[in-house]
Amino acid sequence: MKYKLRHQTIYEYHDSIDNYQSIVCLNPINSNLQSCENFTLEIYPTPHKTYSRIDIWGNIQYYFSIHEPHTSLKVIASSDIEVFAKNNLLVSTITCGETLDKVKNDLSLKNELLPFILPSPFIYWDYEVIAFAKPF
Repeated sequence: MKYKLRHQTIYEYHDSIDNYQSIVCLNPINSNLQSCENFTLEIYPTPHKTYSRIDIWGNIQYYFSIHEPHTSLKVIASSDIEVFAKNNLLVSTITCGETLDKVKNDLSLKNELLPFILPSPFIYWDYEVIAFAKPF
């Protein structure tokens, strides 16, 4: 099955904004369940530069900044994807122990996971959470 996806976010500000930075993650990834055949990202006002990178989960993130006064921001992501039948599912062969070893010993992976490991003011850390996170 083929789909055309369109995502639009509009920000409108009461006062003019002189500097803006953002990271968006709107590009569908290719997997055994789907294929992204086309992706476009439109940003208004147009940033001087846009940088992309792939995070540890394979998501494509786009960083951009706008350094001119503006009172609104529009982000439009358009994609053409094909979704495959679910009988193509692949099962990961990595075990929980191998994953734990990788997180313990891979410094770049630890740095990627840091925002998800640090405490959050929105989540109470009870003894179960602390015990679970202790190996990290």
